[in-house]
Amino acid sequence: MSINSLPTSLVIYGSGVGPSAAGVYDGVRARFGHIDLTPTGTMSASSSATSAALAANGLTADAWRSTAGGTQWLACTLPEAAPATFIGICNHTLNGGNVTPQYYDGAEWQNLATGVTPTTDGPIVWEFAERTAGAFRLNITGASAAVSIGVMAVGRHLSPTYGIPVGWNPPTLNPVEEFTNQMTVGGQIVGRQVRRRGSSASFTLQYESWEFARGDWQAFIRNTRERPLFAWWTWQSKSEAIYGGRESVGGAFATEKYLELSFSMAGTAL
Repeated sequence: MSINSLPTSLVIYGSGVGPSAAGVYDGVRARFGHIDLTPTGTMSASSSATSAALAANGLTADAWRSTAGGTQWLACTLPEAAPATFIGICNHTLNGGNVTPQYYDGAEWQNLATGVTPTTDGPIVWEFAERTAGAFRLNITGASAAVSIGVMAVGRHLSPTYGIPVGWNPPTLNPVEEFTNQMTVGGQIVGRQVRRRGSSASFTLQYESWEFARGDWQAFIRNTRERPLFAWWTWQSKSEAIYGGRESVGGAFATEKYLELSFSMAGTAL
């Protein structure tokens, strides 16, 4: 008997970051990529059957598509150099191609992290040490046919002071699914339809200061009103990424000094 299992959602760490980096994380190490620079930049590509700008609108229902396979790239040129700590993609078809995140150093393109060859179209996040540059891109090599990328995000992530408590529910174990079953009067199943399919996640941030709540957290709330976000987590050797829209947000004093902040989101994960 064989068991078909879902592949691990891809979270790739560059040098100096990740679970093995210096620092202590209690519980699940989570990151929220809510600062996306692509809407401020100019999108370009090696070839375009559909506009490269479609990869920067935050939607998974459309995508940039190349005109051929082989080596292709999708780039974002910013109006001025800005720092970034992650690149994320979702809703992609790379046809066996290997994709590597890169930045332009003024003379050449340099790798930000290790490239991967995706086997699904789910979210992929590369997290790396902060890098300031005027242009970032995804370099795709070895594709057997034309490629497409629905969402490309480049920006900075929010880091909670402490890890998410153990007991947190991973997105892939909490699918958002709705089905309709057609039944006969005698109770026989004659049809079945999927009405909705996706994933959900709820995050709780503990022991955050009032300064964090009124600063970084308010920026997070503002940014996620307008656009979806990438969120990713790591615990021991396990990791996942989810891309979707924020649904709810909350906060309350847990002690006289510290707050407990939370939000939920729904979208797509592996």
